[in-house]
Amino acid sequence: MRNILTLLAGNCLGTVVGAVFFLSASRNFSLSQMGLYGVAISVQWILAGIAGTGLHVATVRLTTAHLSAGNRAAAAGVVALAVMTASAISLSAAAFCLVLSRVVSLFLPGELLAMAALWAGGRLVLECVRAGLLVQQQYTRVCLLMCLSAITGLGSLGVAFLRGPLTLESLLAAHVFGLGAGAIGGLAFLLPLCDSGIQVSTGRLRELCVYAWWPALSEGSRLVQANIGPFVLVSLAGPVEAGLFSLGRYPAYLFDMIGVSLFQYWLPAAAREAGNKRLVPFLGRQLQLASAVGLCLLLSAVAVRPFLPWLGSNFAAAASLFVLNALDIALFVLIRPIEAAYHGLRKPHLELLARVSRFPLLLGAALVLAYRFGAVGMVWAQILSNLVALGVASWLLWRELDPGARVQVLNTLYRRG
Repeated sequence: MRNILTLLAGNCLGTVVGAVFFLSASRNFSLSQMGLYGVAISVQWILAGIAGTGLHVATVRLTTAHLSAGNRAAAAGVVALAVMTASAISLSAAAFCLVLSRVVSLFLPGELLAMAALWAGGRLVLECVRAGLLVQQQYTRVCLLMCLSAITGLGSLGVAFLRGPLTLESLLAAHVFGLGAGAIGGLAFLLPLCDSGIQVSTGRLRELCVYAWWPALSEGSRLVQANIGPFVLVSLAGPVEAGLFSLGRYPAYLFDMIGVSLFQYWLPAAAREAGNKRLVPFLGRQLQLASAVGLCLLLSAVAVRPFLPWLGSNFAAAASLFVLNALDIALFVLIRPIEAAYHGLRKPHLELLARVSRFPLLLGAALVLAYRFGAVGMVWAQILSNLVALGVASWLLWRELDPGARVQVLNTLYRRG
């Protein structure tokens, strides 16, 4: 529990900084501008999620194996390759956005899309550094890494305000420089891992990319689904409805930091339990914890909702969407320990299957409900599709467990219930 609380403290700080950025935007932008800012956030999360999660999961899994074998130089090589790959991906994505904007008309100007890609690049490098620290169980350093990122982020935002009125361009630039500086500075926390040298090779890079493939596709599928709302609403209902959706959804992501912290603990823990009979009782305990956390998130959202109008008229207009979005996030928290178990079983492709099964329902419901009910319809489409994803994820895991393991999981849940 101490390790989870340490990770939670670091993620809480990062979430608070993100909230400061979002609140600054809501007080300076119109609902239409908030819709465009929501699109930029979604682009950043999709790019960072597709590459970042794949690299993060692969780094955790492969570095854990090398450290278990006592090969610190190989472990350092995996982390170094992950950082270099993340940097190359972000620069390539930024260049692609600039070129694409010259060919077709996009939701945002090419320069802003390129800045969103570079913002994602900072997050990619940060995730690789964090993965290298998590596998060493250096949870305090993970928290310090988030503190460093928070300091550079707030400093960049302060510079943006000093230069004049806040605009979408200056806000995205603050995101890029703040997160990028924190990620680059955080590389210093990995120096002890490199005391035996750094072993890099094309074979190790190939191994990293191969393992990252399934988590990247899986997280890419999830993030496209989680962030598709602003794109759908801008197209079907206009930027004002997209702005309302963003104002109701992104504050609910404050609660998601708890789920993120838990998964950061669950993933390496499940990897260490791989091939061990303790994985089954571990899964039962974490499902119980996820259920309790999900219920607390929903109750906290109900308690916080009356205070949202204090943050300004934009938040007051979107207050009714806040609790619904919190319910959607609570459902996703329930899925996370099951996804960690997939990696403990060394079957990451199951995570992708569970998430892909959600997409057709989400897209169909979004096209119908968002067109007719706007932002409210988009949120209900997210909730319904997450319920389906939870059922499919549970069924896929149930198939992989032998009858004795199934009984053991149920007994663990029953005793702790």
